Amino acid sequence: MNLFKNTIQAIYLIAITLSFTTNISFGQIATYTSDPTGALASVATNATATGGLTRVNGATVPGTPCGLGFSLASLSTSTTYSSTGAATEVSVSANTGYTLNVTGFTADLRRSNTGPTNARYAYSVDGGTTWIDEGADHAPNNAGCGTTTTYLWSTSFSVASPTTLLFRIYGFNSGGTSGTLQILNLIINGTVTATTSCSVPTGLSASAI
Repeated sequence: MNLFKNTIQAIYLIAITLSFTTNISFGQIATYTSDPTGALASVATNATATGGLTRVNGATVPGTPCGLGFSLASLSTSTTYSSTGAATEVSVSANTGYTLNVTGFTADLRRSNTGPTNARYAYSVDGGTTWIDEGADHAPNNAGCGTTTTYLWSTSFSVASPTTLLFRIYGFNSGGTSGTLQILNLIINGTVTATTSCSVPTGLSASAI
């Protein structure tokens, strides 16, 4: 009898857990691994990405890119960060009725000898009008193709549908316009959850007050 009771309780708890997690995807919102075209490896359920990694603000394809990873050239020679500088960008948004709960950004970075000695993460939730940057620079690994250093930006914010999240990695303080920045294993960490909202009650009435 106790065994039967315990089994029923276990099934009940599992059912509750599955019901609670039906509209949640855990761990990673979007991932990129090593496709030279910038194609994403995965996008969480109930989220949509617009293409993959792209080159923006004048960034170009290097003359001799690495065989794997996403590479860009024509990066800024300025020693200071600017949101108008050349960068790589990825965009993702939650589907209708859902919210992105971002917990951070991770990427593996490497540069050529004349590539950018500094890189910085930044994101925008207003279509690129304003950018929130990490406030600190990273130093891409100066080694052969594929030899990278991993950098994590831990942060926390939410982006509800239909707003789009734009994430960029800027390269600057480059030794020359032909210098390259190589990116591998870019991850937007977090979850996608159903947006909760309370509707205005209708059909209410009062009498004999």
